[in-house]
Amino acid sequence: MKSFHTIISDHVFRGKTSGKSNDIARIIYGAKFFNKAKSLSSLIRIASRDIDPKGIDAIIPVNTRDSRYNIPARISQKVASILKIKYIDALHTQNTTARGIRGLNVIIFDDVIYTGATMRKAVDACKRAGAKSVKFFAICHSKSFTNQ
Repeated sequence: MKSFHTIISDHVFRGKTSGKSNDIARIIYGAKFFNKAKSLSSLIRIASRDIDPKGIDAIIPVNTRDSRYNIPARISQKVASILKIKYIDALHTQNTTARGIRGLNVIIFDDVIYTGATMRKAVDACKRAGAKSVKFFAICHSKSFTNQ
């Protein structure tokens, strides 16, 4: 399973691009800020092809406040359906608490990881909530993210 698809500029997060923008950045930008159906469909296709469902009981989106369109939840709901795994909206309180996942092998989903702080909180919350195993997946990450 791919952990990350590509690297994008940190500035896509703020609703603007800087320098050269790659295809993935343009697709995410279209979904995240303009609710473009074609962009959302492309992201669902990418994620469902890159996530290996073997050994995963449920997909959990990060609880986001970045976009009014809640891209992680919308993508992960469709991916869960395609991969025939559970979708659980388990993360709450800015990703610091989780519920309903005790004993499950889960994968936390986000569209983009910028610094990794949100994902670290989400992983810790899922472990505290009793998940059997916790993996994470993002379609892409920023240049500033390092997986430590």
